Amino acid sequence: MDIAADTNPAAAQIVLTLDDDDVQESTDITRRRMNKLRTITRQIIFKQFGHIITERHLKNVLPDIQPNELQACVMIANFLMPYLPTATDSHSVAQQLPFFLMANDLFQCTGYTKFIEKLVPMTSPTRLLALQINAPQIYSLFSSSMDIHDFNGDVITSRQIATESKDAVFSSFFDIDKINSLCASYGLKFAHNIHALPGLKTVRINGYLRNQTPSRLATPLSDTRSIKRNYEAFERKMPDRRMIQQAEVDALQRQLKKINSERREFMLRNNIRDLKKQWIRSTDRRLIAADIEQNNRLYQKIQQTKASRDAINERLIDTKQQLSDARRKIYNSINQTTSYGSNNNQLPRVENFKLDDTQSDLTNFAFSGTDNGIVTMTETAKLSLDQFKFHLKLYNRYSALTEGNLIQLIFVYIESNLFADTTRFAKPFKVHASDIAYGSGAIKLRAKLQGAKKTKAKVISEIEAKLSECSFQEIHNIEELNNWYNGRITHQDVLRDFYYSRQRVRQLRTYELQKRKYIDRLCSQER
Repeated sequence: MDIAADTNPAAAQIVLTLDDDDVQESTDITRRRMNKLRTITRQIIFKQFGHIITERHLKNVLPDIQPNELQACVMIANFLMPYLPTATDSHSVAQQLPFFLMANDLFQCTGYTKFIEKLVPMTSPTRLLALQINAPQIYSLFSSSMDIHDFNGDVITSRQIATESKDAVFSSFFDIDKINSLCASYGLKFAHNIHALPGLKTVRINGYLRNQTPSRLATPLSDTRSIKRNYEAFERKMPDRRMIQQAEVDALQRQLKKINSERREFMLRNNIRDLKKQWIRSTDRRLIAADIEQNNRLYQKIQQTKASRDAINERLIDTKQQLSDARRKIYNSINQTTSYGSNNNQLPRVENFKLDDTQSDLTNFAFSGTDNGIVTMTETAKLSLDQFKFHLKLYNRYSALTEGNLIQLIFVYIESNLFADTTRFAKPFKVHASDIAYGSGAIKLRAKLQGAKKTKAKVISEIEAKLSECSFQEIHNIEELNNWYNGRITHQDVLRDFYYSRQRVRQLRTYELQKRKYIDRLCSQER
């Protein structure tokens, strides 16, 4: 409950109530009292900023403060005062730095190391720190100093509207036609996302592939006319069928609404709880005949009310089920599932794959199992339908046996040649990590980087070795932090010019394209 109280107001209120109930059994103050003292202390710090806070300041704001509470609040306020930035410089990182260092030291001393915050990101030269440029980012950067309009001439007033009007936002700052033509030359469509690499020497424009129909799936010209006639006939029948199904859904919705209204009125007129309250109970005397007769009448009335209620509920459930089935029919008619023949080379989604009654030839179907590892990343074995049935039956029947007995039994089957066809497998398809590293170009990229460091840029290796000697985790004071920061500022231009040079960026781009093509080729071979 304490964990949920940080984000859930209802849980926080429950915790406060429980703390108030247990205050008599404990000497600790409640959570509500702690929150109140924290608020008062914060207000006094802002009012008396730069001055020493005394007990009088707290007593003027909170007269009922206890002596132990007063002493703790004064000590905390005066301890925090030297580390807090002024109101005008509160957004400056340099002014906030002493407070963060103090807080980290305090968390370190008290054992709450999980709350320690990193002052600067621990970046390496190989990490790409690019500026992402998208519609919400552009709006956040420029909306405070200028107005951005959509295609209708209206001012964009929020990040949500900027996200919905991506073309208008990008057209306000970039030549959108030029970007679209550039993406189209690579067979891509602009994804409204740009990355500006460090140094602003290279800009990466992101796009996504267009959906194109492969040539092997194209319909032959000779079959076009018959397919067109069948499609036109199907389109003529489809609207009538959908209208009938939609009319059925509308009728069921009206019926469901009517049953709900009847049920609501019935429950208001026939309250079983009120009937049970009329039951005559007596512990000090025996019930007379009139009382017993009245209880019997109440019992019969209660049973009739329950039966009527259950009947209405059953009608309600049946109507909901009929409405669900009718809606499912409309959905299936709109998204009809295709039955794939044996000559089709597609790999459809499993939820869209369905075999009709006419599909009787299952010899061309294949099952595959994939084993994932570290050295051998994937190993896929192809099984026919008979092999799949055999191994499934073998597993279900002999899963209770030990591993040694199961292997011995399989060898007996193989030697007797009873299941020769089902135990003879095709050569499995294996993908090794070393193959991916070589085929994707990662090894070549690393070799070029190491070669450049040894020949043309020996100073890069020396700088990296020097910077690695000073770890951020070993910093204990402001002076060491300044030395660590100045060392990285001194060499940042040299490292940036090397790692984000045009040659290096071109190599990274070549590696990304080659890696994607190689992985797609591996997936195609696995299929």
